[in-house]
Amino acid sequence: MESLSDRFNLSDCNPSKTPPSGFRPIPASDTEFAEARHRPYPQIVGSILYASTISRIDLSQPAAVLSRFVGKWNESHYQAAKHLLRYIRGTTDLSLVFYGDCGKRIIQGYADADWGRDLDTRRSTTVAISSKCMEEQLLGKSRWQPTVALSTTEAEYMASADAT
Repeated sequence: MESLSDRFNLSDCNPSKTPPSGFRPIPASDTEFAEARHRPYPQIVGSILYASTISRIDLSQPAAVLSRFVGKWNESHYQAAKHLLRYIRGTTDLSLVFYGDCGKRIIQGYADADWGRDLDTRRSTTVAISSKCMEEQLLGKSRWQPTVALSTTEAEYMASADAT
């Protein structure tokens, strides 16, 4: 994970313990894209997506949001991607722990949703993680909900139903 910081010249950056917050995924205008097109945004997002599939499931949702703008990005997208790299650098000591002494087969699952974060479609995003006794297979997914939720409760309900 530290090679990501080195690759994008962020090895001397201030690490962050929290992922980017307050980032609103708004498409870039042609002028904004022209100003930011020299930034290595697609390379950063691709590297983060790869890390999220290999070892860092906590990166899957922010990486999915940032990947929506790989074709046309602006400075705020680039700053959010840099913040995510700082988060990776600040949390290199975090890891998944698997316990092999579990005798029962217990399925555990967690689900969360944001409410209408996508400003174009007003659809919510579902994030779900499940496992069998934290010793075997760990499954995770992040996707847009198929319909528009009219409240936070409805978005959370759809996320729970989808995770189940």
